Amino acid sequence: EWFTPPIREYYLDQCPDYLDVISTPICLQEVREKYNKGDASNDFEAFERDVKLCLENAMEYNPPEHVVHKAAIRLSTNF
Repeated sequence: EWFTPPIREYYLDQCPDYLDVISTPICLQEVREKYNKGDASNDFEAFERDVKLCLENAMEYNPPEHVVHKAAIRLSTNF
């Protein structure tokens, strides 16, 4: 369930300092909802920025040796 659930609801109890480190949290669920609502449906660049932001946040918060950091690198390379 990496990258998908909203950080505020799902992980803040496990990562209480997350919002101190990440100024613009976003998850893939929020990206999907934004796109489905039509907010970004005609703007692929906005969609791409949001997905990249999600992955960049994962890399910024998690140390390089962490599996989530590594997964974010792999996804961003293939995105």
